Amino acid sequence: MITQKTIIEIASVVIILIGLIFLYTLTGALHTWALPVLLVGVISWAIISPRRQFVERIAMGMIAFGIISLCQPLFMILYKTGFHILLSGTVGFIIVGHR
Repeated sequence: MITQKTIIEIASVVIILIGLIFLYTLTGALHTWALPVLLVGVISWAIISPRRQFVERIAMGMIAFGIISLCQPLFMILYKTGFHILLSGTVGFIIVGHR
């Protein structure tokens, strides 16, 4: 049975995916909206999802990927988007840890 909470959780994940698409597009117009969209998705998913441990692990993975993206010297696109991923993962981890 699909409940209202499940629908909201799926919508939150879709918002996160849209934020990631905005983040990794080549046009600058969508890139400016990537962080707000990504943060709204991560915050709503961290609050709504009943799977606390899974969300916590995803958030830790985002933190690790953000740090790796900022420290690697090869790909400029990863360097440019690393802080957005790091911030989103940190916010998600803090929210999941305090609920």
